Amino acid sequence: CPASVRHKDDDPLHRVVVLPALFLPRYRFTSTVSPVSAYEETAELYRVKNKYDDVMRRLHCRAMPWRVPIAEADIQDFEREIGYPLPADYRTFLLDYGFTGCDRYVYYPNADDPRPARELGPFYGLMRGESVDLRSLRRLFAGYLPERLMVFATTPGGKLCLSLSGEDAGRVYWWEQNAPPEGPDFPLILVAHDFDSFMHSLVWLEEPYVHLKPNEEAGQT
Repeated sequence: CPASVRHKDDDPLHRVVVLPALFLPRYRFTSTVSPVSAYEETAELYRVKNKYDDVMRRLHCRAMPWRVPIAEADIQDFEREIGYPLPADYRTFLLDYGFTGCDRYVYYPNADDPRPARELGPFYGLMRGESVDLRSLRRLFAGYLPERLMVFATTPGGKLCLSLSGEDAGRVYWWEQNAPPEGPDFPLILVAHDFDSFMHSLVWLEEPYVHLKPNEEAGQT
């Protein structure tokens, strides 16, 4: 359900300002703050800012209708369960933007190619007991992914993973989901050197992106 703010001066029927799902997760309410009516004022006064707000607005992302807010304590519990700390930037993102999806087409490049590589699907989050909860996914892919890798988003044909430890800690990879289990030819493609770089590399398009072959790029047939 969307969050709402009641106006104490509207009596006997309380007028309600409905906050879009994008601004659902975390709010500060104090008795000294005057009631507000405008959407912009509500978001500015009550919502705890997230460093990825501008990026998510640019990508036209919205929270899934069934998502529930989480707190710092939920993330700490998750870190204890999996035995790894989450990268700081991803922790910040997860507080407000777990279980979010984007309108139209959002693409990301690979680390060695600035062109859009694959379409981005929804981000996973924390919702204990659900099949798309980060814990559930970790159990589901145990034996297929190295333990240090954590799935955090989906894409056509694969998953996006974060490395949680080792020399590549913090890096973002694309994993071809139908590939064989971990081995010498384990199919990982480096997408970004850290989560923050990944987020700022995302591109929103109104139409699907189509890769052109070299002769098509040159205008040849």
